[in-house]
Amino acid sequence: PVQYKKSTGTKVVAMIPFGGNAWGVLTTNYPYVAVGTDPMSISLEKIAQPQACVNKRSAVATDNGVIYASPDGLCLLNQTGVQVVSENLLTRAQWQAYGPTTMFTRTHNGRVLVFYTATVGGVAGGVLIFDFTGKSAILTRSSLTAAGGFYDAISDQLYLVSGTTIVKWAGGADRTWTWRSKIHSLPQPTTFAWMQVEADAYPVTVKFYIGGTANASVPDGTQLAIRSGGAAWTVSVDRRDPYRMPAWIMYRDLEIEMTGAVTVHSVAVSHTSQELAQV
Repeated sequence: PVQYKKSTGTKVVAMIPFGGNAWGVLTTNYPYVAVGTDPMSISLEKIAQPQACVNKRSAVATDNGVIYASPDGLCLLNQTGVQVVSENLLTRAQWQAYGPTTMFTRTHNGRVLVFYTATVGGVAGGVLIFDFTGKSAILTRSSLTAAGGFYDAISDQLYLVSGTTIVKWAGGADRTWTWRSKIHSLPQPTTFAWMQVEADAYPVTVKFYIGGTANASVPDGTQLAIRSGGAAWTVSVDRRDPYRMPAWIMYRDLEIEMTGAVTVHSVAVSHTSQELAQV
């Protein structure tokens, strides 16, 4: 009936139900939220912020609303409005490099899995894993590729189409991971003397990248690595005990990278062993 019709003014890309009696209406311009249980009484609210949905396969319902890909990043739409939840993790240019128009999204155990086909960092395709629960890293990237997926609520399993086979998400052996911190810019040149890694098992490979070096009294090979963007120091940590760090150079910028296939709870650096004991 004509009285049931609602107009958005622009093309509708996807309609996703959430929260019992609400729908996220995603368009090529402004998003909308429709609320109601009867066609005659449904209200359609236009969200003031334009965040277009660039791909209907990127839209999926979560406990907090509808997640979808926009030109600016990963968006969350609900009755309070729309926000780009990835804006503090990826710039617009970085997000665009993953090709949002070809993404598809699934959710599993509180995580949002955004699969992409673009080539990033020399690797074709993969998945961005957003975790907003606070239980693990907020953003993780994996080389696992998939063309589609299905969530089975009875078994609480997510199944993915990988090539010509169906695979279970998180159903295989642990994969090797690499984690890298942000650049920690220190107020003045310093050098840390101790490092400790808390993990469920070992070994864990730790690399330290430094910048803003204050002197050049460095072994030739290491100085060359620093100038070329390589690691200033690499160690295979095989125990929980603190490790002594080399103190032959002072720096203002520090990045820490870890690689392993085990669960790591923390990595800490300090100037003294007493400081490390208080962490």
